[in-house]
Amino acid sequence: MVSAALQAEAIQRRLAELGSAWPWRILCLTETASTNDDVRLLAAEGAEEGAVVFAERQNHGRGRRGTHWFGVPGSHLLFSLLLTPPVPQQLWTRLTPLAALSVSRAIEDACRLRPDIKWPNDLLIQGGKVCGILTETFQPARSRAFAVTGAGLNVNGKLCDFPECLQQEATSLEAACGHPLDRARLAAGILRHWERLYPVAMTRFPEILAEVRLRTTLLGSVVSIHTAGKRLTGIAEDLGPEGELLLRTEDGQLQGVHHAHSLRSFPASP
Repeated sequence: MVSAALQAEAIQRRLAELGSAWPWRILCLTETASTNDDVRLLAAEGAEEGAVVFAERQNHGRGRRGTHWFGVPGSHLLFSLLLTPPVPQQLWTRLTPLAALSVSRAIEDACRLRPDIKWPNDLLIQGGKVCGILTETFQPARSRAFAVTGAGLNVNGKLCDFPECLQQEATSLEAACGHPLDRARLAAGILRHWERLYPVAMTRFPEILAEVRLRTTLLGSVVSIHTAGKRLTGIAEDLGPEGELLLRTEDGQLQGVHHAHSLRSFPASP
């Protein structure tokens, strides 16, 4: 289903209904190259934390492996947030699990579905990918560092709307719950959950991590990970203190993996 174009005023109105107190500055675009790039440019122009860009279409939106996000305009949420976390930059890895949890909670509110988190940055419903997240950090020469967290969420649309090559891998909220959703309401729900959870993630991250751990599907599985130019294989035992994957490798070592270029999982042998 293709719905009316997103309007910043509609999202702001929904946020007010939810009791939001953040000074969100929302921009809704019909088409852009990349919302992450748009937010990066806003930061260069002096925008402050809380700037958000939504777009109906991205021509060069990217995932963590440089992949592109498919979506029919008017059916999904493509957006990016500008962030200046008040913690050392090495802790900004918290932003991706925070985003995953914020989107997951908003989905539960909207359609009573509980997404699974596939480490490091995907959300699955009934095994199909419904959301991908990408966080990028920047350190300009003459201004403070900042981060941009972007997400692509398949909201409305049926599986037949996806290219045939994606129909076995992806899904949408409408396909999973059986009815279309109000995208402005869902967008506001995501931002409101972010608003609530952001200070917790910055000061009491173990509380965020505990819920993320319960939602993470990989734990206990055998995984093959391509990271930092090498491939690791082992059992995903747990998440570490900053959300890294703790992998028990084939030689018995427990290794923390912070990033993955690619990842495949397999059920562990009984």
